[in-house]
Amino acid sequence: MGIVEDYYQHHEGLRRLIRSMLADPADFVLDIGCKEGTVSKSYADNVRQLVGLDITYSCLWQTDPGGICYVNADGQALPFKEGAFDIAVASECLQYIPCPHLVIEECRRVLRCGGYLVLSFPERGIAATYLDPYNLVRILRRLLLPDKRMKPLVKHLCAKELLSHMKGRWECLRHYRRGSVLFIYAAAIADVLQSARGRLLDGKTAPRRITAACLGIGIQILFVLMRADFRFCWSRFSYNNIIHLRKVA
Repeated sequence: MGIVEDYYQHHEGLRRLIRSMLADPADFVLDIGCKEGTVSKSYADNVRQLVGLDITYSCLWQTDPGGICYVNADGQALPFKEGAFDIAVASECLQYIPCPHLVIEECRRVLRCGGYLVLSFPERGIAATYLDPYNLVRILRRLLLPDKRMKPLVKHLCAKELLSHMKGRWECLRHYRRGSVLFIYAAAIADVLQSARGRLLDGKTAPRRITAACLGIGIQILFVLMRADFRFCWSRFSYNNIIHLRKVA
């Protein structure tokens, strides 16, 4: 496991906050948008059983399942019966889904009466949407390569509008606003450095190893920035939303 994957699985503030909401060992949990399952494994340590779901299949699901049942499916049409789960988690995936409200409705269907839903997503706004590093890269590519098809921009959600839409069917237990756009920039740079570090570690020469070690130090510094940034609520400039909800009968 790389140092970035280990950080997200065990130490990163946003996921640690979500893990604190999954503390009942009797719970049956659905993790929507699980990707390769790195973070799902840390969720699974605290619950009875966990199902990880993602629209993109990962070969790591079979090679390193970690006791998790993985399902390759669309979060907008969950392949589960009504009331199957105690808790559903949709962390950092709603902004990539065409109809996030449909995902929430599907979560309501598959949760038992009184079940819990945990959401995390970036807040919509100029500082978040257009300064998001992934959106910025896509916009620059479109300007520099006008003939190249641009991937759709990451769609940020407005927490106030989302909660208003859910009123009467969900009870909001907690709503955290944490971190600034610095959080996502540090995370994006850490991913790039980790990729470069992995290629350098494949080499045998001393310069490559020394460079890889320096990149490792740089990644650790970025982790320090992420932890410091996540501790604060930056009011309307906050980037991250973490919302804990209970299904109303």
